[in-house]
Amino acid sequence: MKRILLFVVFLVLIVSLQWRNRAYTVGFGSHPDEPAHYVTGMLVYKYLTSGFDATPMQFAERFMPIIR
Repeated sequence: MKRILLFVVFLVLIVSLQWRNRAYTVGFGSHPDEPAHYVTGMLVYKYLTSGFDATPMQFAERFMPIIR
């Protein structure tokens, strides 16, 4: 029961913040940095699912060798 209540509280908080900032009125492509956010999200996801086989910096260097 405690987990459900905590989930509902966070859900209401997230939705209210998105509503207040009018996140639902802005489509994709309105911010010039969106591709970088996508790549960063993929980097974090892959690092978390890789089993932490390296430090975050080593993993990032191997993940995106083209940036160097």
